Amino acid sequence: MYTANKLTDLAGLIGQYRNILATDGIVSKEELIEMLKADKEISIKNYDKLADKILDNIEIRRSYKVPYSNKQTNKNRMELYEQGLNDEEMAELEKVCSTTIYYWRKAKELQPNPTKLQLVQQEKDKKRLEFYNQGLSDKEIATKCSEKASAIKGWRERNKLKCNIHKQKERVIKNKRERRDVNSFTG
Repeated sequence: MYTANKLTDLAGLIGQYRNILATDGIVSKEELIEMLKADKEISIKNYDKLADKILDNIEIRRSYKVPYSNKQTNKNRMELYEQGLNDEEMAELEKVCSTTIYYWRKAKELQPNPTKLQLVQQEKDKKRLEFYNQGLSDKEIATKCSEKASAIKGWRERNKLKCNIHKQKERVIKNKRERRDVNSFTG
């Protein structure tokens, strides 16, 4: 719980609300006071004075940093997010730290977009699953995917998939029957 008599708590509280306003846009002093009163972790008597300190802190930081986020910045970030850019890509375009994007996304309750590496992995997993569903063994999947059988086994176990050994046996039996039928037909 924040109390006004602890300097470190007060500085932390000011910084926390400064960051909230940076992502959500600047509000009026009255709106800020209502936000502070609604915060169950704050127990102070003079919300007016605290609101002034927070707003003053924003003005001071504006004087030596890039201006804080506004509605246009939020709109731009949302457009980048909807295009599928991940935190690092968005940060690079916005010329901010990826942590800034992370906290913006968390404040908006948005899930992270996958990185390029994750997209490649998802495509790889999709191929593996396709071959698995065809009944191929780990070794056969590994050959088709240019990977080691141990990598396929690990993937299969992580995804709680059973070994396709029973499907392999069924294929072998089916192939033997087909050969026998062909031989009996030609023989």
